[in-house]
Amino acid sequence: MHTQNYRLYSLCCFRAITLVFVVILTGCIAAVPLAIDMMKGPEHSTATVLMNENADRVYAIAVQTAEANPDVVITDQDPATHTIQGTRNGKPATFKAIPVNSRETRVIVTVEEKMSDEGASPELDDAVRTILAICNELGLTCKVQGA
Repeated sequence: MHTQNYRLYSLCCFRAITLVFVVILTGCIAAVPLAIDMMKGPEHSTATVLMNENADRVYAIAVQTAEANPDVVITDQDPATHTIQGTRNGKPATFKAIPVNSRETRVIVTVEEKMSDEGASPELDDAVRTILAICNELGLTCKVQGA
């Protein structure tokens, strides 16, 4: 009886360890939402996120997403530096994918803004919307930090 309980316990532990290993190995741990940080300055708004993706892939998806969006006009793009410059809703904007390592990329989106009388910043939403669209295309879950 004792040997049978030990075998059952060993089998359960083995399966649990295997499940954890598979989750980590397949990247399912990325199901946890990635935090988008927002910063607002007097003349621009910036949104940034650290993605668990290769910078080349993030950049390629960003170009595709920008080209498919009628509110975005690309004026310059540089695959070597993973940079896109243009306008979003008529406002100057910059996208930059910075490789952290072969599997992680820091994305920074900056949109020029003019403060309204109430101090609202709809352009910040443009920067965040840009990152959210890229996250969606990559199949990643991103969420504005603190929201």
